[in-house]
Amino acid sequence: MNRFFSGRLFRNFVLFFFFASYILYLGILNGYHLSYLEQNQLFRYNWYYVAGFLARPGGFLELAGAFTTQFLLWAPVSACIVALPGIFIFFLSRYIFKQLDIRGLLFSLFPVVLIAGIQSNYNYHIADTLGWLFALMFAAIYARIRTKSVRYLVGTVGWIALYFAIGFYSFVAWPFCVIIEFMQQKGRPRVAYMLALFIIPFLVPWASRNYIYYLPLREMWLFPAGNILNTKVSAILIILLLYYPLLILVFISISGNLKKKLLSFTGEVSYGIFGIVFLLLTCFFVYRYSYEYKNELFLEIDSHYQKKQWKELLDLAQRYPGNNQLVMYYTNLALYNSGQMADQFFSYKQSGTSGLWLLWKRNETTSFFGGEVFYELGYNNEALRWAFEAMVVKGPNPRSLKRLVLTNIINHNYAIAGKYLTLLEQTLFYKTWAQYYRACLNNPDILTDNAEIMEKRHLLIRNDFVADISDQDLGFMNLLENHPDNRMAYEYWMLTLLLRKDLDTFAANVYRMKELGYTRIPRHFEEAILLYSRINNQNILPQGYQISSETMERFHSYAGIFARNRQSINMAARALNKDFGHTFWFYMQFSNQDKESRQIDP
Repeated sequence: MNRFFSGRLFRNFVLFFFFASYILYLGILNGYHLSYLEQNQLFRYNWYYVAGFLARPGGFLELAGAFTTQFLLWAPVSACIVALPGIFIFFLSRYIFKQLDIRGLLFSLFPVVLIAGIQSNYNYHIADTLGWLFALMFAAIYARIRTKSVRYLVGTVGWIALYFAIGFYSFVAWPFCVIIEFMQQKGRPRVAYMLALFIIPFLVPWASRNYIYYLPLREMWLFPAGNILNTKVSAILIILLLYYPLLILVFISISGNLKKKLLSFTGEVSYGIFGIVFLLLTCFFVYRYSYEYKNELFLEIDSHYQKKQWKELLDLAQRYPGNNQLVMYYTNLALYNSGQMADQFFSYKQSGTSGLWLLWKRNETTSFFGGEVFYELGYNNEALRWAFEAMVVKGPNPRSLKRLVLTNIINHNYAIAGKYLTLLEQTLFYKTWAQYYRACLNNPDILTDNAEIMEKRHLLIRNDFVADISDQDLGFMNLLENHPDNRMAYEYWMLTLLLRKDLDTFAANVYRMKELGYTRIPRHFEEAILLYSRINNQNILPQGYQISSETMERFHSYAGIFARNRQSINMAARALNKDFGHTFWFYMQFSNQDKESRQIDP
């Protein structure tokens, strides 16, 4: 047993299990937010685009991250690509530690666990791990150099080049240079070199700021790690920064006997078991601290929406904990597209009209996701505006650019569409899509076979009206006046009225069902019609329609239970919730959601 725990077979087993778990963790629990990174940028094979990365220190690292990110198109592939820097960081850490006579396997695995915590964050960028990789590569090279003159050249000129290449992460390599030099023999050249080592990291950012880049000093020090430093996982980044130099200094200062005891996986059985338990506990605490389940679940919902997988989206929406405006927004889009909106609307979490559309806010979340409802409604100019605003906030990204191409083609603005196609044609994975629409611009007759374009052109607004994206409505009546056959605008408008409990306006628009070709009355419309008829003693059913017998029976059951418990509103709500909580009747009597709906942020 002792031989197994201290042997190579055990170490290989631990490594295999650890890295397999690492990849599965990224793929299964983080795959959607890693793939979402690809939707936040547009890597282009264009010299001017590439040259733009060199405008600040760390630009090469940002470029390398952007280049790698373009391949994060599918969750399993994304997990493998993102895990590779972490795996290489382990081997580089192990190599550096061996050079310094630190041989415990645990010490090289611990940084990878912390890296996984950073990768779990919504704001993670692959440059954040590539920076550690390049910094440790530099440290590994430096630790291997035995010739003083070469080492001095690498530690000064090499470190300055590293700073310009990877920015903030060059400061990860700097402590290695200092510690290694303290371990070398004394001498005059060493004293001068040590002074240079301490001066250069302060001098180079200051001089670069004043004579090369003219950027804020904070950016000169922190780019490109600033996005992580502004999140809750900044603590993990700080621990990582301190981990390497402190560990090395501890091993330099302790005695030989104590050093042997700290090498967890190279000693006796008890030390091997202790090392595994400690590693597992570290993994658990990092997971609990950094993993963002709700964000990951939402981005999975977003992925299903983009793929038009309505059933999968609705299943996830039912599982989502708490109330999230974006989840409700996507849920309602999926309900409409699957033909269930007016039948199942109150079966899902709602928060007034905030779940039907997003109010305009100048942030990347609202503009990036909020334009979908306008595009589907045929409100083309508003969809175009939101896509443009999303591109202004996020920068060129495939989703916004594709929407700008389509909305401009729908509006017959071929020259503007061509401008956005030029950007997409410079990419690796969107080039084919762009080439198809470029052919459409050159020969517009091709568009007659494009069902999406022709449908949206049919819904183009003919009569002008002032856009109103306040919490009143999205101009549903104006859309219907332009196109009485706009079924989505009708259902969204009617459900908006039900959410506001405006039965009078609802009743005034029931007749439109016949114009829109409804073969039956949707369930929630039946519920509202029955309630309105009971309150006002007025039949508003359009000719040729009737209330289903099932709805009539449910209405009588609802009224009977309510009558038996009417002495207490809370008692009545509890009695009715189980069987009728998904009905408009229950919402009408017991909900005050719309008064608070706008307090929920996306």
